[in-house]
Amino acid sequence: MDKALYEKVKGYRTALAIVNEMQAKGIITADDYAQISLVLVEKFGLKTSTIFSEIDLLCVERRGNMRH
Repeated sequence: MDKALYEKVKGYRTALAIVNEMQAKGIITADDYAQISLVLVEKFGLKTSTIFSEIDLLCVERRGNMRH
């Protein structure tokens, strides 16, 4: 990843962390979150395919994504 893309993704993820906190506190809804995340993608000049998803692929209780 080049430095310019890194800075864009870092800015996006930082802004999204704030939006995530707002949703957790009930300030905004899940629909608001989805809309805001798309606006942020455009603001930071990213493609949705370049964004590292907020979906946590690791299961915390198992510390991995596969059952043994």
